Amino acid sequence: MDLRAEFWENRQAGLGREYLLHLREEFSRLLQLVESGQHARRYGDFHRFLTKKFSVQVFYEMVDDDVIVEGVFDCREDPSVIAAELSKR
Repeated sequence: MDLRAEFWENRQAGLGREYLLHLREEFSRLLQLVESGQHARRYGDFHRFLTKKFSVQVFYEMVDDDVIVEGVFDCREDPSVIAAELSKR
């Protein structure tokens, strides 16, 4: 995630930090959804959660009661690259 934060920081000073803070908030929101019994849409073997900002998608799976994040990708990335990355996990 550091490269993505760096990308945003290079676009505008302070935006990289905002990106990281936003992801932290979104991970909290994801956990709240999971705890309430709601899961994001399925994407192959994983659930996919879209953040509200920065066009980010989080792929995760549930192992018992734990949320295991398998990948965090920009929504503009090539879907075949994302699929290849996820297939390694």
